[in-house]
Amino acid sequence: GDYTHTFTTTAGCDSVVTLHLTVSTTIYGDTTATVCGSFDWYEHTNLAQSGDYTHTFTTTAGCDSVVTLHLTVSTTIYGDTTATVCGSFDWYEHTNLAQSGDYTHTFTTTAGCDSIVTLHLMVNNTTYGDTSATVCGSFDWYEHTNLTQSGDYMHSFTTAAGCDSIVTLHLTVNTTTYGDTSATVCGSFDWYEHTNLTQSGDYTHTFTTTAGCDSVVTLHLTINQQTSGIDEQTACDSYTWIDGTIYTESTNTPTFTLSNAAGCDSVVTLHLTVNESINSEFSIVTEDSCYIWNDQTYCETGDYVQTFETTDGCDSVVTLHLTITVGISDYSVYDFKLYPNPTKDIVNVQFTVHNIQLSDVEIQIFDMYGKLLDVVKVRNTDVMNTSAETQIDLSQYTNGVYLIKAIADGNMLAVRKVVKK
Repeated sequence: GDYTHTFTTTAGCDSVVTLHLTVSTTIYGDTTATVCGSFDWYEHTNLAQSGDYTHTFTTTAGCDSVVTLHLTVSTTIYGDTTATVCGSFDWYEHTNLAQSGDYTHTFTTTAGCDSIVTLHLMVNNTTYGDTSATVCGSFDWYEHTNLTQSGDYMHSFTTAAGCDSIVTLHLTVNTTTYGDTSATVCGSFDWYEHTNLTQSGDYTHTFTTTAGCDSVVTLHLTINQQTSGIDEQTACDSYTWIDGTIYTESTNTPTFTLSNAAGCDSVVTLHLTVNESINSEFSIVTEDSCYIWNDQTYCETGDYVQTFETTDGCDSVVTLHLTITVGISDYSVYDFKLYPNPTKDIVNVQFTVHNIQLSDVEIQIFDMYGKLLDVVKVRNTDVMNTSAETQIDLSQYTNGVYLIKAIADGNMLAVRKVVKK
């Protein structure tokens, strides 16, 4: 209001002063702030805690004006999200993501703060697969129905991740097959449901293939019969037949089973006539230097064999024991023995040397044609009247008559024959 006061001037007069008074009061106010991280407000610096803070201003009237700050301090927020996608993915600034992994994006909260979210991304791709089927007639496979042609067919499945899984079916469609087989047998034949077949002809049987289809097979059957025959043979001394047996006597009883041209048994009976070979010998002592026998000239003492043919076609073996007295050595051999004789394999040779000391004695083995087969050395004989013995193995030679000669210092001491059976 207006108020007056009377002063006294220096002159002693009244001086009336009127006061125009305005009275102001302290003012209170409020303000609000929401910030991120920290905040400076007058004397309050680096405020990091939400709360109420005051500051006193001075009004134009010079009075206090007390203001209270209601402060909300927010911090950066972190979060996670997950996505499983097929092929690729766009997420804010991250576009066409084709690799699984972690990606971040910064959002702004309503308080204006950062909100950092991490995306855990799983990228799945379209998968491809194959399957095969072999069927008979026709086949249904998802949207593909009544398939009667072999080929490749595709169907898209959805995986648990929601992606395509494309499967290709490799389909083989089989139909009834037909085949043939042949058999040639002896006597009778069993073939599945057809038993004891004795007639040639065509027979069918239905198999089931691995695909479950019919496979009709026709059997072309030929039935042959057993045959028999007689094998007429004539031999000298012995005969080895197809059964491996050596027969030394005539016989009509042995049988042997062969296969005929049709593959069946062919029973052969042996009718065998065995004629004997004739063996004879004679001795000649001559003072001539050589001896002629049947146009053959012999000029050494020894045994010589010639083979003739009998009326039965067998060998007639004649042995000449020839002694040529001209130039014969003074050596003598006696008790020149061969045993066993006949033999199957081993023959023992035993002899005594008389009247002279000899070098090694050779035992020579000849066949009946004069071919030298083997030579066996007998140990040195260095005293008078010395006996010696050795063995000869005839097992490797065929049956027949062989000559055994004793030779010393280039002179023949003795000749004997041995029979191998």
